[in-house]
Amino acid sequence: YGLCHVGFHDHDADNDWEFHDDGEMVDTEPAHLWSPGEPWDVPNAITCGIIFSQPNYFNAGDGLGDATCSNPIYGLCEVPEDDEELVVAPEPKTCKAAQEYCKNVYGTQLATIISDDDRSDAVQALSDGGHEFGWIGLYSDDVETKWQFRSGSECPSDSAYKCVDFWCTAPGGEALRPRCIGNDPDNDEGGYGCAVFYADENGVNNDVPTDIQIAFICDAPDTTPARRRFRR
Repeated sequence: YGLCHVGFHDHDADNDWEFHDDGEMVDTEPAHLWSPGEPWDVPNAITCGIIFSQPNYFNAGDGLGDATCSNPIYGLCEVPEDDEELVVAPEPKTCKAAQEYCKNVYGTQLATIISDDDRSDAVQALSDGGHEFGWIGLYSDDVETKWQFRSGSECPSDSAYKCVDFWCTAPGGEALRPRCIGNDPDNDEGGYGCAVFYADENGVNNDVPTDIQIAFICDAPDTTPARRRFRR
């Protein structure tokens, strides 16, 4: 495409370029990285990084450059290495926004967590990212609280009203079931339609309001046919 947004910036406008994952660039002025005449360093205006794949009307060579962050051009996204199961999402989102992010960025859904291995991977990823819990793809959108996965994967539980058998303890000490959902004034369980995976309990709950911004896990693009992977 000639040029694309990439993952470094100078949002503080101090000529101290850094990656969006908080990693520092090796050098701010290496001739073998910046394209000729780059960066422009226009204070408070041109603070996002781009890469040129070939000479064009912006520049006479390939390499790195800077541009306005609102410039409507393509962007390059990182993908996990083949042995990675989950990666940390850039920022917390509401349940709906998290689902849209998974679909728009990875072409997938919020994570389908079924097996013990899936749960172990989710615990590890949430813990590594410093998160106690995050949205997954288990949801219910009907008053009878039938639960299912956004990916369409088959529920491992025999009960459609649970879908999985690793629910956290419900109010009143009743184990292994979701909280009741609805606007009934007598509903004191605080149940919502999006499930959250808790790393410390290795289980799911539906006690977080869906408009709260928290971490989330996405199914990753299936580049390894032998197994399903997710992103967080």
